[in-house]
Amino acid sequence: MMQDTVTNNESKVPLLGDIPLLGYLFRFSSVQHKKTNLLIFLTPHIIKTPEEMFEVTTENQEKMDRFIEQNKDAVKKLFPGGKKMEWK
Repeated sequence: MMQDTVTNNESKVPLLGDIPLLGYLFRFSSVQHKKTNLLIFLTPHIIKTPEEMFEVTTENQEKMDRFIEQNKDAVKKLFPGGKKMEWK
């Protein structure tokens, strides 16, 4: 998924920024371009036995726990309420 966001900002000194012709001296305009790309990687696993399923599940849970531990600040920004995930 890709998203492009364009934000136009204008700041001005009250009253002076509204004066015709001279107002541009008291105004500041800016344009901000922001691109966001969401990449999702899927890895298929062929699981033949319940033991393999348990092994793959445990391995992925451990990877997720390590990722969360290493990226605590980013995770807190994404999930400000921050409930800890519990694996069942």
